Amino acid sequence: MNTRLTIFAIVAIFAATACSSSKKAQENLPPAPAWVANKPTQPGYYIGVGRAPKVGDVNGYRQASKNNALADLGSDISISISSSSVLHKFESALRFSEDYSSNIQAESQKDLEGYELVDTYDDLTSSWTYYRLSKSAWQAVQERKKSAAVTSGLDLYQRGKAFSDAGDVKNAFVSYLKALESLKAYLGESLQIESEGKSILLGNEIFDAITWLVKNVKVEAVNLQVSVKYGETISYEMLKFRFSNGSSPLKMFPVVFSYSAKPIRNSRTSTDDLGTAGYTLEGVNSTNARETFFATADWATMAAEATSDMYFKRLAEKFTTTPASISISIVKPKIFVVSVEKNLGETIPDRLLASKLSILLTVEGINQASSVSNADFILTITADAAARNQSGNLFYAEVVGNIVLTDKLGNTLLMQPLSGVNAAHLTYATAGIEAYKRQSDKLGGYIWTQIRDKIIKR
Repeated sequence: MNTRLTIFAIVAIFAATACSSSKKAQENLPPAPAWVANKPTQPGYYIGVGRAPKVGDVNGYRQASKNNALADLGSDISISISSSSVLHKFESALRFSEDYSSNIQAESQKDLEGYELVDTYDDLTSSWTYYRLSKSAWQAVQERKKSAAVTSGLDLYQRGKAFSDAGDVKNAFVSYLKALESLKAYLGESLQIESEGKSILLGNEIFDAITWLVKNVKVEAVNLQVSVKYGETISYEMLKFRFSNGSSPLKMFPVVFSYSAKPIRNSRTSTDDLGTAGYTLEGVNSTNARETFFATADWATMAAEATSDMYFKRLAEKFTTTPASISISIVKPKIFVVSVEKNLGETIPDRLLASKLSILLTVEGINQASSVSNADFILTITADAAARNQSGNLFYAEVVGNIVLTDKLGNTLLMQPLSGVNAAHLTYATAGIEAYKRQSDKLGGYIWTQIRDKIIKR
């Protein structure tokens, strides 16, 4: 009991001492300046006040306080969008609703310069920082940066025009997009300048140049329609497209293909010296009677070459060229099934293996021919259920034989032995039928995969 009282007394003394120390520390703090409670305003200045809790090391929370103050200062700098700016044009022409103001404001905060530290304050729990930035100084910096950006943008715009005049659409587009990117911080302004003896709105001129460039790219299919047998390949020459800028072919121009049945590999390429590009579509296996193959300009790839900025990559995605298309008529292959199925040497009428393969062919969309003469493939089944052994009252039988797939020229594409499938029953004859049933069930696995792949992927 005495020990417990002693421990309680010690704890109480420590608590009282700590409380007293905290109170004294609070009493020794200088009073908080007015700017801590209420953010000040000062004519001709942007103001930023930041607070950070005293968590971790002193350098860490003080730096956090400074960063918060700079962020607060940056939020005071408003971004306005002129109705004559190119950004206004983006919104109306492309319905591009990116939050430009927030984006630029965030970047402006990273580039703040010329600010000055007015005051700092620490209490027991928080660290406070007070910055200010002269509006006139900030404006002077922005004018200097804007002048440099306009000079760079104008140079890139003129390069783009030179490429465009030479018929090099790709490099013209890249240069124009780089020109816009160089003006990113000022796209909300009208950017009126003198160029080649006339007054222009630079951002708008660049946007109009891109729009004209994209609009004048024409894509046409060499063949409007092609026909292919199911499982076969459509050649590069059959799926070929021409790209031009008016009457001139577009050489080494990025293009992208797409296929209505499924996504395709290696869908991006460039035109040749004649302005053409094609695609080899292997193993056409759509169950639809008709599919469509498309080609268009690959502005996304050109944008990726011009910039890594996601804002401008997304902007470039809004520019589209009307694709050209080729209609693909898919002619299903025809297969003639020949089946000789016996049980203990006697022909059985049900032809269990042929029936199962007929079902699998139908599900895959492969038609059966009425005769050998109009078939693309011949599937020959030769099988017999052979007696094997007896164990007590049970008799065992095994299906043996071959499944052979040939093309219409008589070439053997597949020879699959049948063996190893046994069944037991009360007689050899009924055991043979049971063995056929088991073999029929197994046809849907490995054997059918081999047959199908020879038809479709040959």
